[in-house]
Amino acid sequence: MPVTAPLVTHVPFVILVILAILATLAGCGDDAMSVVDSDAGWGNDAGPIDLPTVAEPLPPAPPRLAIPPSWDCPAGWRSVSVAEGISECTPWPEGGQLDCPAGEAHFPGTAGCALVGAPCPADGWPAALPAGRPVRYVRAPGTAGDGSLTRPFGTINAAIAGATEGDVIAVASGTYDEFFVLPAGVALYGACAAETILTLTRPSPFFFSSSVFLAPTISLMPSRVTSPPIPIIAICTMCISFVCMWSHLSQCVFRGISEQIQDGTAASAHGTP
Repeated sequence: MPVTAPLVTHVPFVILVILAILATLAGCGDDAMSVVDSDAGWGNDAGPIDLPTVAEPLPPAPPRLAIPPSWDCPAGWRSVSVAEGISECTPWPEGGQLDCPAGEAHFPGTAGCALVGAPCPADGWPAALPAGRPVRYVRAPGTAGDGSLTRPFGTINAAIAGATEGDVIAVASGTYDEFFVLPAGVALYGACAAETILTLTRPSPFFFSSSVFLAPTISLMPSRVTSPPIPIIAICTMCISFVCMWSHLSQCVFRGISEQIQDGTAASAHGTP
C-alpha cells in the first residue's frame, strides 16, 4: 500500500510534460503554416514577367543638303543669294560690270571705271623704260627719222626694221594704223593705254584679222589695241618638249578681240587685271 501513493503524486507532473510537448508542437505548426504562406507568395512571383513597354523606333530623318561654311567676301565684293541658304561672292556692283571709256577698265571689287596704268605723260613719251637697253623711238604721224628721241621713226614698222633682240621700241601717244610683226626679244612700250592706240582698218598681208603679230618672248607694254569689229592681235608662241615660249602683256586695253587657236591645242593667260 505504501507504494501506490508516489505514483498518484507524479501523475500531474506527467500531464504537465505532455501539455508542454503539445504546446511545442502547436508552435511548430504555426511555423509550418508560415512556411506554407511564404511559399504561396513566391508562387505568385513565379508567374509571367512584367516587361517594360518599348515604343516603335522612329523613321530616320530625311537627308539634308550640306550647308557650306560661311565666310566673308573679299573687300569690295558683295554677297549674292543663289539658292535657299546658299550665297556666293561677286566682284561687281548690282548693275554689273561697267563699260568703260578708252584707257579705263572696271576692275573686280571696285565701284567703277579706273585708269589702266599710269596717266599719260605730258610730253607723250613712255615714262618708265627699261634701263640699259637700246631704245628706238616712234611718233606718229610718219616722219623719216633715225629713231632717236629728237628724230623718231614715223611708224612702228620702221623701228622694227632694224631692231635686234633686247631692243625697246618706245611708241609715243598717237594712233598707229599698221600691221607689224614684233620680233622675239623686242619690247614695245606705249606712252599710256588711253592714248597709244594700235589699230588696223584694212586687212593685213599675212593675217587678215590681225594688226599686231607678237613673236615668242616679247613684251607689249602700256597701249590700247583696238579696231572693232576686226580682231586685231595675234600672239605666236611655241612649245618644244613641253617648254613653252611666252609673251608679256602689261597695262594694255584690248577691244573687239576673240580667242582663236590655230595650229595648236591650248592657250592660257596668267596674271592680274
